[in-house]
Amino acid sequence: MIVKSREDWEKLVARGRQQFLLQNGVLRRGLPLGILLGVVLELYLGGSFPDSLAQASFWARTALCAVVFSTSGVLRSLALWNAYRRRYETLGSSAPRR
Repeated sequence: MIVKSREDWEKLVARGRQQFLLQNGVLRRGLPLGILLGVVLELYLGGSFPDSLAQASFWARTALCAVVFSTSGVLRSLALWNAYRRRYETLGSSAPRR
């Protein structure tokens, strides 16, 4: 979610920081990119679909990619949350800190 106004920020704060981190960091960034990179790596390494879906190495590689991208997504979302908080609470927003 892109916050363009104080009202958007207040709606975001009402939903909570954990929800924001989960939704933006994990569900919108981490899992899709992890799965995509797992498939691309499998194709690059010469795997054939759908046979690769039965191999543990494919799932381990994909899970590792998902964890790495989810972690980076959560860190990015946390930085974005803090930037929004500084911007809109400095402007006199009555939104509570979370």
